[in-house]
Amino acid sequence: MSQSKICILGFGIAGQLLFLELLRNKISAKDIVILDENFMGGALMTQYGPVLSNTPWLKTKTALQDYLPWSTESIQWADSKYQETDCMPVRDIAHVCFQTAFSAAQQTEKITAKASGIQFEEATQLWKIQHTFGELKSSQLYLCHGATEKQLPLDKPAIPLRIALDFQQLKNTVSAENDHVTVFGTAHSGTILLKHLQELGIPTTAVYNTPTPFQFARDSHYDGIKEGSEKIADCILRGEYSHITLLSWNDPLALYKALQKTTRVIYSIGFSVAPLGEFQKIPYDPQTAKVAIGPNCYGYGIGFPGVTTVGEKQYTDVSVLSFQDQIRRTLPATR
Repeated sequence: MSQSKICILGFGIAGQLLFLELLRNKISAKDIVILDENFMGGALMTQYGPVLSNTPWLKTKTALQDYLPWSTESIQWADSKYQETDCMPVRDIAHVCFQTAFSAAQQTEKITAKASGIQFEEATQLWKIQHTFGELKSSQLYLCHGATEKQLPLDKPAIPLRIALDFQQLKNTVSAENDHVTVFGTAHSGTILLKHLQELGIPTTAVYNTPTPFQFARDSHYDGIKEGSEKIADCILRGEYSHITLLSWNDPLALYKALQKTTRVIYSIGFSVAPLGEFQKIPYDPQTAKVAIGPNCYGYGIGFPGVTTVGEKQYTDVSVLSFQDQIRRTLPATR
């Protein structure tokens, strides 16, 4: 059994940024253990790679410039492929972040295994992390192990979002002759789905739970769609997508009728933290990043996002820069 001062559970983008921030705050790489199932760069690399980001390369580049010299080669690689105003496929964002963090982690113990449970031991005041090949103990535990796609309790076959966002996989899953698809959610990922379904000729109902079918960044909506998603939405509103029908969540009768003819559903309604051992739900405070299952435990990334309040509504912040900001505001080593 190994023991460390700090254990990072999950080495996707949030875990990578957390590790780099710890190094920036003079934490020794040798005091950190990283546990990840495959060290392949996280879900953005392995599951959502083809999706085009709505964030220009410049913003990711700005974040990575704080990690020189580890990020030098990654930045040069991306600069050779993209203009600073270009939006990259998320797999390339994942690539530059992973290469930066992995190059900094040469002296850090890395365990390639799947975590199966966590427990805080009162007697030792240590976290015990169980995994495929044994267990380890740590004084501080940082959960960056990702999230699962949210769904609704409907008795309809659901196409996983990661499948639906990949055009070729979606093409192999649905047919214009046999399917009517209902998409829940019309934000960034939702608009990409609608474009795919239009191109495949699939009759589709798009369900939105906002005052209007699309919320645009150009209209000063905090979490509004932009870039490619904005163009797709404009085409739909102009009636150029003949296979897409827009439907408000607040019209239950119309929604009931749409579901009667629906053969498959796709949920683009966000994510919730992935279960971990006995913890099916893991509560946390987005203002402090503290996880409410024991002391010295923090959560970051898509499973534990920061939030911004605008008026009476809260928005989750999910991007490289927002993860970096959340870590810097709440990381114990920086306060």
